Amino acid sequence: MITTNYWADNYVERQVPAEEAIKLIRPGQRVFIGSSCGEPQHLVRVLSEKSTFFTDIEIVRLMTLESTPLTLIANKTKSQNLNIRSFYLGSAKSRRLAENARYITPPEMESANIIGRLIARLIDDGSTIHISPGATPSATLLALSGKNDLGVHTEFFTEGLMRLISEGVITNRKKGFNDGKIVASSAMGGEMLYDFLDDNPSIEFHPSDYVNDPGIIARNNKMVTMNVASAIDLTGQVSADALHYNHFSGVTGMLDFIRGAAQSEGGKSILMLPSTAANGTQSRIVPTLQDIAVVVPRGDVQYVVTEYGVFNLFGKSLQERTMGMISIAHPDFREELFLEAKGRGLLGEERTLKESIYGVYPVKLEEEKDIDGEKIMIRPAKPVDERRVQEHFYSMNKDDIISRFFHEKHSFLRDEVEGMFQIDYVKDLTMLAVVGEFGFGKVVAVGEYLLNQANNMAEVAFSVSREYQGKKLGKILMKKLAEAARENGVSGLFAITSPSNRGMIRLFKTLPYKVKTSFDDDMIVLSCKFNELADIL
Repeated sequence: MITTNYWADNYVERQVPAEEAIKLIRPGQRVFIGSSCGEPQHLVRVLSEKSTFFTDIEIVRLMTLESTPLTLIANKTKSQNLNIRSFYLGSAKSRRLAENARYITPPEMESANIIGRLIARLIDDGSTIHISPGATPSATLLALSGKNDLGVHTEFFTEGLMRLISEGVITNRKKGFNDGKIVASSAMGGEMLYDFLDDNPSIEFHPSDYVNDPGIIARNNKMVTMNVASAIDLTGQVSADALHYNHFSGVTGMLDFIRGAAQSEGGKSILMLPSTAANGTQSRIVPTLQDIAVVVPRGDVQYVVTEYGVFNLFGKSLQERTMGMISIAHPDFREELFLEAKGRGLLGEERTLKESIYGVYPVKLEEEKDIDGEKIMIRPAKPVDERRVQEHFYSMNKDDIISRFFHEKHSFLRDEVEGMFQIDYVKDLTMLAVVGEFGFGKVVAVGEYLLNQANNMAEVAFSVSREYQGKKLGKILMKKLAEAARENGVSGLFAITSPSNRGMIRLFKTLPYKVKTSFDDDMIVLSCKFNELADIL
């Protein structure tokens, strides 16, 4: 008889009915059941049917279908026959609650879309990405359609990633490690996804001890890890319990990827979360995590994104972290968070509750400009910009300070400039031009308006660092301020300056409105109304 080592022959010889296979299990043994779509459902069904023949069998599983017979039997037998040890808690279980849909709040998609667009701005072309599954991550992947040469090193391969491959966004050419290959440890999706994966040489699946190894992760260029958090406290401690129909939790690789990204050249870690839970009645940004496991320690957290903005916690003091986290919390909870923070000593006594704490950051005013080969972010000011604004004024020369403040100044104390960053974005608005890494950038230009409620006109003022003058930053800021003021119901703008400040006069006259000029003592007053367009020559 001729023997062969051909695997298919061995496979056929080893085939047995499921009823025979489970007889190999002995009392007291531990049985691992594969995960997600890889779960051997027929074997599981037979095992559950024969469960009364076993004693003290421990079932170990990761992501699985919570409606399987094993779960139901384990609940009834009180662990005498089958003891389920699950390293997963999440959305699969919530499908069993679908019949009680009134208790489930679906994810708010508009907030997911906003968060996705904010995250997309943090991701450079040529980055290698990891992203967890869920509604908000799916919206984030949609927002990445305009990127180029992305790579993938991730726990989960999803249909959103498949779409980006078909669009040519994901090429894996610039990963710097495993070039040309998508690296993952699992996949979740529909039939189209599995057809795409079948015999696809550009995709490699590896065990978690490889994919989740921080040292391996760090070898990828510009490694960006994007994960969903369920709650974050004011100092940056992160919880990541599961959300219905959104993402999974348990023994996760979140911290592995965050630490791997931190070691990657140009790497970033991003945590995303909607600002509220329970139909808007609870804030996901909380004073402290009570009775909740900390998944990511505060020292490992970098970017946090809600629909109200982005904050980079890295390198920030506890007070700076607290102010930043409050600024991206839902406005309905900011006062409560502020008072809790003061009570816990996270904020100094000089910090006061102002109307600006309720301001909603106008994300739509953000715009990145490429000027002379340098990326400059144009955006509204935030409470955390306090020191940056001060440093901007301290860096200005004497003549520019006099043009801006009408007299010499040698100090710019917090109390003197806080009106520029403690704003409500409606009655007062400050726009900044910032260069450098997000969260550590340098302010190179400031434009602001302050509403005079007596006549509904807003006064504007500007300052531009000497090395950035002549780059039309003032014109860009003026346009942003005018657009925002008009949308906020302001009637028009005015500026008070000296007749010798020709730059300010020329800047004001770039507006597409009729400009009126008058004098107040030795100062010139320029004004315009939004309902009075300039004559077209």
